[in-house]
Amino acid sequence: MSFSLRMRPRLVLNGRGNAAAVLQQIDDALKGSAFPFEGYVIKNHGVIRIPQEEQHYWSPQLQFEIHDADEGIQLTGRYMPAPAVWTLFAGFYGVSGFFGCCGTVFGLVQLQLKQPATFLWSFPIALCLLALIYVAAMVGQKLGYDQMLELNEFIKGIIDS
Repeated sequence: MSFSLRMRPRLVLNGRGNAAAVLQQIDDALKGSAFPFEGYVIKNHGVIRIPQEEQHYWSPQLQFEIHDADEGIQLTGRYMPAPAVWTLFAGFYGVSGFFGCCGTVFGLVQLQLKQPATFLWSFPIALCLLALIYVAAMVGQKLGYDQMLELNEFIKGIIDS
């Protein structure tokens, strides 16, 4: 098993059986009331989430795929925030990068025209914004870490059984 703290931590599990049977076990567990998770399984892909009443802004979800491997099955997945949170952060990264690039180009034009190049400050400001966004993402991931472990134990328990 591989599990680490990254922007989108990755999970790789190997198990016995075939992919269809394991996917059916996961689907049955999600539909049953014994496990406190929500989600769905479609073909060889699935998503497992924390129940709506226990979710907070930083709650993770596990998106995974299961394939038949040489000696059983292999599950590969990624832990990530809800799609709206992920899109928000991607938007912040894009806006900060755009701001930094445009401001730097405008500042270089100012330099060529022998004007005060005040727009060159946009580059270090954009770098600081990018760093703050990254730190916010890491703090959020840390806040959802316990729920990520719960999701990990759930899927690992099914794969190992």
